Amino acid sequence: MTKIIVGLCAVLFLTGGTVAAAGSALPGSMLYGVKLGVNEKVSAAFAGGGRSKVDWQIAAAERRLREASEASLKGQFDTEAQTVVLANFNTQLKGIDEYLTMLKEENRLDEAKEVAIKVGQALANQAESLAYAQAEAHTSTTGEGEQGALDFLMLKVTGTLAAAANIAASTLVEDPLPEGTSDGRETDEWGRPLKANVDANVEATGSVEVN
Repeated sequence: MTKIIVGLCAVLFLTGGTVAAAGSALPGSMLYGVKLGVNEKVSAAFAGGGRSKVDWQIAAAERRLREASEASLKGQFDTEAQTVVLANFNTQLKGIDEYLTMLKEENRLDEAKEVAIKVGQALANQAESLAYAQAEAHTSTTGEGEQGALDFLMLKVTGTLAAAANIAASTLVEDPLPEGTSDGRETDEWGRPLKANVDANVEATGSVEVN
């Protein structure tokens, strides 16, 4: 990792002006490849692993949505740009999902809730702008490819927001029982009582509370 960081820093030193200019580049521009291939690789390397890495991935996913909206409204979200943005966005979401899965497996539900909430907030920040760009694309002369790319991004955002909300809500339960013990009720993978438990409790007590 140290060698990678040193190498990337050397690239930054040799191409300082170009790298700085690439910081605000949008998909479809000549400098966008530098932004992803140099700028973000350096910042990702410095982020390290674990929670710091997933926080970086959340921020990167939010950037992709903002860039897609802006590039589309400026008429430069061409086929190549669409491919790059969609692939990078999916990469970030995959990393986030893998981290959440790890947290679930390790019963680190409080942290899973924190990450899910942060993901939801990041994507929600860009949802309105993306929806506007999507609507504009469908009422303009842009090609079907651009419309489809924006539709796909919105679909991913909607699905991820729903999943993040579900994960956040799922962790609002009592602390998991110590390994090897059980209170006798069935739960789903996140420890939530199954509907059958709730129905049985209502029939017995008239309450929706699960004991």
